[in-house]
Amino acid sequence: MLKIRREYLLKHPIDDVFKLYTLNMFQNIMPRNLKPRIVESVLTIRLLNQDIRYFIEVDLKEKESIVLRARSIECSPIPIFTLKTELNQVDDYVKILEELEFSIRPRILSILLRPIVMNTFSSILEFREEAVRNHLENKPPPREFNLFTISLSVGSLIQLTGLAAGFLILWFIYPTDLLFINYLLLLSSWIIFWYFSHCLAHYIVGRILGIAFSSYFVGLSNLYRLDKFRRFGCYMITLGIYVDRSTGKRTRSRMAVMYLSGAFSSMLLPLVTLVRTFEAGTLDQIMLISTITTANIIFTLLFSSRAGDINKALKTHKK
Repeated sequence: MLKIRREYLLKHPIDDVFKLYTLNMFQNIMPRNLKPRIVESVLTIRLLNQDIRYFIEVDLKEKESIVLRARSIECSPIPIFTLKTELNQVDDYVKILEELEFSIRPRILSILLRPIVMNTFSSILEFREEAVRNHLENKPPPREFNLFTISLSVGSLIQLTGLAAGFLILWFIYPTDLLFINYLLLLSSWIIFWYFSHCLAHYIVGRILGIAFSSYFVGLSNLYRLDKFRRFGCYMITLGIYVDRSTGKRTRSRMAVMYLSGAFSSMLLPLVTLVRTFEAGTLDQIMLISTITTANIIFTLLFSSRAGDINKALKTHKK
């Protein structure tokens, strides 16, 4: 279990502070882009750019503590979390101690996501403190912030490095009796071209068309939106990109082309591996890479038309 703690003082009556932290006010002291919605004992919250439902239990001790325990109803890389809020009267102040405990599954995701999730959840607790202070002092709510984000420069560097690694791997493929090594190299390069080309294509094509972006974000694949693939999609971490809607040259046709670029890059760039396989691979390797490349194109056309970039492009163009 991972844990984040935050402690601060509020110079307000404990009754008012406790009321703000009760379940009925939960939505008012969380960032709106989390979209927290509570219906009976089910909390829907937007994590990693997808709506995930949690069954919740809340324990209240009047003017002392609020403990919210959440367990995901559907597949989630963050299956459980507990948010404890303790209140103590200290002279004219109320001392607030907030503690968020959560887990990330599976372990490989914990290694990849931990820094981003820890930073994001720390920001959420900071937001809660500021939201409570502002509410009690009749001030506007704090400024919203993007969740699970990385800068455009860092995100682009990650993807360019990945693609460079894909081309470098292909350099070492040559006719050899060590067939296992060639299989490993070919599959690795294929996955790299398929994975790292997608979001970078959005960025490059968007910039060419005059579309501005604010940041990349780390999120779950849109496969999560399809019930049949949800269990697979909830562990598939992808990069997305936020369009800066305050500037840039955004038209429906330009946005549609930008969306389509991601889907087509994921279908077409792995052909680089296929071409190299024809040059240096065996017949079995050619059959393998040809099969997964064809399957990827068919699956992407079907899936993306329902819940992915092609679907977004069609909807954008029709607006």
